[in-house]
Amino acid sequence: MDFAIFVLENNNLPNFLIVLIYDNVFAYEFGNRTFNESSKIGMTALPVTWNTARLLALLLNALSGILQYYDHEQRLDQDAIFGLKFLEAHLRQLDISIKQTEYHPEVFTILRNLSFNFGETARRHLLSMKDSKDLQLADFLLQKRLDVSIVQHRKLDETMRWSSKDMLARNEVHENESGPWFGNSSSFSKCLSSVADDQCNITDDCLKHFLAVNGLIGFQISRQVMLFVMSQALGCKEVVEQKLVQLTNISIDAYVLERCVNIHDEISKFRRDRKKLGRMLNPSNLDSLLEQVFVCLHFGFVEFGDPHVLITALQWQHPSLGCYTAQKPEPVPNLGLSSSFVKNDQNDQIEACRMQTTTIAALTLVTFLRYLLDPGPWAEFRFADHLVQIDQIVAEDHFRHFKYIEWVRDCPHEIHRMPRPPPVAYSPDLIAFMALLFFFIIGSIVAHQLCTGDHNAKIGKTKLLYPYAFKKL
Repeated sequence: MDFAIFVLENNNLPNFLIVLIYDNVFAYEFGNRTFNESSKIGMTALPVTWNTARLLALLLNALSGILQYYDHEQRLDQDAIFGLKFLEAHLRQLDISIKQTEYHPEVFTILRNLSFNFGETARRHLLSMKDSKDLQLADFLLQKRLDVSIVQHRKLDETMRWSSKDMLARNEVHENESGPWFGNSSSFSKCLSSVADDQCNITDDCLKHFLAVNGLIGFQISRQVMLFVMSQALGCKEVVEQKLVQLTNISIDAYVLERCVNIHDEISKFRRDRKKLGRMLNPSNLDSLLEQVFVCLHFGFVEFGDPHVLITALQWQHPSLGCYTAQKPEPVPNLGLSSSFVKNDQNDQIEACRMQTTTIAALTLVTFLRYLLDPGPWAEFRFADHLVQIDQIVAEDHFRHFKYIEWVRDCPHEIHRMPRPPPVAYSPDLIAFMALLFFFIIGSIVAHQLCTGDHNAKIGKTKLLYPYAFKKL
């Protein structure tokens, strides 16, 4: 039984925060308010195999590297701070959800530590933002506890795929949708600001000119779904859904399902050709892909759990800085004959950290972590079993080294037992085939004897004598 108490005190905070962890259940006391978390979603966790254990170690190592990057940064933008709060809430809810599973105790400890450290890093940067122009958002996120729930697994409905894309509608949306989430001039940023700053008061202009537009691709369609992810996290789901139903007569679930079906159709090129992921050199394309995968995985669509997308996201992480840069790090071995090829600073523009890419990658990795620990009821979508080979990941074991052999040993012994070969026996189909072949051969011999030769002669080969074949002397 696990028991831990953390007491956090700060002169800038009016009250103290007590975090009580008892038997895998979190209890928060902030001032006079107490929050208790309990699991609402039943898990379908499986025993940890070697593939699952290594992927779990890779994901936890990558999240530890991202935490190291955020902790060492002097100043974070609004997107990164929101991402930190989201990571804290998601990991906390994930730890609560898997409390009834038989994972190794170290896995629970790592999840709690990551959640706690992400939250502390976010609060530290939020306090430093109180003197900046983002005071309103800082106060909001400092007092707000994000609501990140674990959505049940579900499948896509291919009947909702758009038959033809509306090219005119795509051109109506501004091209700067790929920018930051907060503080941008894009339609998405304006809609998000109205939700976050005006107490869930989403404008009619946002509904008509952004959410109601069909036929979008890339960042534009993923930002439509991202708005509902953030609205739910900010506690504005009911208000936004009420206005969406009034305008489009569909719920958020139906709206997200339609968008994710078409997002899945858009990224199907990577399923047909896995080498395109390895040849991806543009970080903007990586941002678009990871954001599309994140928003749909967050809403429970198991088809987006592609292991090759996960490996690509892990390969782009810098092995020393922990962040994501404009260039994919290459596994160049250093034999001691020269200085290291991997730089530890950000002087070069290529080596400089991209905070937006790091935030999107962190959110995508934490959703993959959920589907790794809770793969869902359908065996064909358990992506850990689909990996035949994991390419070299430069940042592996650079931030945290996990001895995941203990995680595998902790599983039931049935998973380790070698499968027995089937008993030696003849297949009924083989016996039936041999019987049919035997009757066919016997029937062919009988038919041949009946149709050729002298029927009065003995059975066997006889030579026919023809009169004209001999010369008369």
